[in-house]
Amino acid sequence: MSSNILIVDDEPSMRSFLCESLHQMERGFSVDTACDGREALNKLADTPYDLVFSDYMMPDVNGIELLRQVGSRKLECGVIMMTAYRSIDNAVEAMRLGAVDYIMKPFTIGYIEDGSSEH
Repeated sequence: MSSNILIVDDEPSMRSFLCESLHQMERGFSVDTACDGREALNKLADTPYDLVFSDYMMPDVNGIELLRQVGSRKLECGVIMMTAYRSIDNAVEAMRLGAVDYIMKPFTIGYIEDGSSEH
């Protein structure tokens, strides 16, 4: 059975990198993208996803608010938080809110493989 994965990032290059990396793994992932948290919440309302890769810093609805909404809506998907900003407080907050992982940008395809196969 293939996993449905949602990539949420306001940087088009990051969305493309993650999309291409997941497709190159040839594991039958169904990959969708959203350019911000608001678009992600709309997609999450309509489609069951198994895993979400979300940027931490985004305009309007950021990654933390997205995590809160996933939790309050009791959506059964893992969320991997991605960020370019090194902050232990942010990492702790994301994990407390239910993130299954917190990874620093830039990262290699190895992190994507590990994250997608564990969840």
